[in-house]
Amino acid sequence: RERRWPTAELVTCSFNLSMPIVCCVRRLEPRISTKRISETQCDQYPTATGLSDHIFNGVVAQFGEFPHMAALGYGDVWNGTTPSPFRCAASLISSRFLLTAAHCLRERPTFVRLGVLELQPARVIDEPLDIEIRTAIPHPDYNPVTYRNDIALLELDKPALDWPFVDPACLYTKPIASASASASGNGAEMLPVLSVQGWGTVLPGDTEPAPRLLKANVTVLEREACIASLPRTRRNPAGLHDGQLCALGRNERNETVADTCPGDSGGPLELILAGGRHYLVGITSNGYACGSPIPGIYTEISYYLDWIESIVWPSADVTTTGQPLLPATGTTQAGATGSGT
Repeated sequence: RERRWPTAELVTCSFNLSMPIVCCVRRLEPRISTKRISETQCDQYPTATGLSDHIFNGVVAQFGEFPHMAALGYGDVWNGTTPSPFRCAASLISSRFLLTAAHCLRERPTFVRLGVLELQPARVIDEPLDIEIRTAIPHPDYNPVTYRNDIALLELDKPALDWPFVDPACLYTKPIASASASASGNGAEMLPVLSVQGWGTVLPGDTEPAPRLLKANVTVLEREACIASLPRTRRNPAGLHDGQLCALGRNERNETVADTCPGDSGGPLELILAGGRHYLVGITSNGYACGSPIPGIYTEISYYLDWIESIVWPSADVTTTGQPLLPATGTTQAGATGSGT
């Protein structure tokens, strides 16, 4: 049976002598991107060249190794002579926003320091990028007693752009905690090794922060094993809350060889993939004695993606376009400023 086709859509592909050969146009459905906005943003980022609150038994990081790493300053911005107190860390996730722990906002941080290994630099190569914090945004359901929803966003007063060793990290969008059991069912840990970083204390009982940024490797524990290992306290009456995971570095003799300590709070628990791209899996939240056999507790970022994306990239629509989007320019959720306490 003859099929009629709109003449405006007919395309002449070739000729057979004087007779045109017509090709029928295939009707294509528009492509719909299934990526989250955080994943779309990640595609644009360059690749990189335990828990009271610091890194126990860590090693010194190298310049440019963790370009998203930031320290939170609680005094005046550095004037070249007077040291500023730093008590927490954070991770740059766009040109204007950082992720940290909500409990780091008990006292309001005033600025962030980026692009350094040493918090009190003495050499030209260590010159810091200090940017004032415009807005601190704790999660609206953060509980300062139980540390539930211990996550916060910091909006900078100006973009962190065009500075050596400063680049944002990607957000890991998959729930690691739900996949932590071994595929074989024998309880063996099959997750990749993750990295933690910070300027926190180096040994249990220390009060002074590490002079340089430290890093260490830890492994996420299967959720049920983690819950069984945690003492029941007012902070964790049932073990882990939703949106939390735990991790610890141990050797073959089951000895604790790496942990986060005081001063590391708010810093990243991250996965580094081939090519050097950093994916933030968690935020250092809380724990027990630094370097103890009890695992540290981290806020799991994938659990809070909707909240993060609604603030950092509020106008993005990834259901209709797969085109690259510009970094966030500082739009802030109204009325979200607070101390988190």
